[in-house]
Amino acid sequence: MTHNTSYSDDWKDIRWKQLQKTLFRLQKRIFKAIREGDKAKAKRIQKLVLSSYAARMLAIRQVTQLNQGRKTAGIDGKKALTFKERFELEETLKLKTKTWKHQGLREIPIPKKDGTKRILKVPTIADRAWQCLVKYALEPAHEATFHPRSYGLDQGEAHTTHKKPCFYISEKALMELIKEFLNLISANASTAYHTKLY
Repeated sequence: MTHNTSYSDDWKDIRWKQLQKTLFRLQKRIFKAIREGDKAKAKRIQKLVLSSYAARMLAIRQVTQLNQGRKTAGIDGKKALTFKERFELEETLKLKTKTWKHQGLREIPIPKKDGTKRILKVPTIADRAWQCLVKYALEPAHEATFHPRSYGLDQGEAHTTHKKPCFYISEKALMELIKEFLNLISANASTAYHTKLY
């Protein structure tokens, strides 16, 4: 990539379906390990997800192209990333996944019907990408503990019907899981990580 136009070409040439298959294979292994009670194995595979090129690129694509609120700026004022910035973010995630520091939240007052306001707190695009990457590692383990009659897609349905990563948890559950991320991923997380989580 020697000039700006090549970044857009390289982005368009990425084999997204192949990356989805790669990520989903890892997620299935996490799911299986948790179902079999092998938490140590699941933890090892979660680390593979966090260091996976496929997971990083899919996380960036999710927050820059697919999410409904993708054009809402965070505290840094960025509403979108150029193709060059997306590749740069991938490099940043690669180097700093385990030492990620959130940039803070932009607070947006939203009027309510009763005349009061609620505060919408928006992370930066980079922070959203990091959260999405962590979510890819945590969701399969969370889903593996669902009761069989829980509402939503189970791992088997996701695999046979959709053929792509579609594990799902609510935003509230995700935030709780991310808070547990420090203890889950590293035995010495309290000193190895200095991430402010929201």
